[in-house]
Parts: sequence; C-alpha cells; structure tokens
Amino acid sequence: MKYLFAAFCVTWLVLFLYMVSIARRQREIDREIELLRRALEQRHDS
Repeated sequence: MKYLFAAFCVTWLVLFLYMVSIARRQREIDREIELLRRALEQRHDS
C-alpha cells in the first residue's frame, strides 16, 4: 500500500510540474503575440 501512495504522490507531482511548465510557455507565447501585435500596429500607422 505504501508503494501505491508513493506512486499516487509522484503522479500528482509530475502532473503539477507539467501544468506549471505549460502555464509558463503560455505566458511567453502571450508576450510574443503582444509584441508582434504592437509591431504590426506600428508598421500599419507608419
């Protein structure tokens, strides 16, 4: 039963770390999209 609990904990830890990495990548993508949007607006206004 100890191994089952350990596997359960490890699974949730891995899932949590995966979700954190996805959130970090999403923030980076959002920042890049905003930079591209601003660059396009500047080109359009010029």
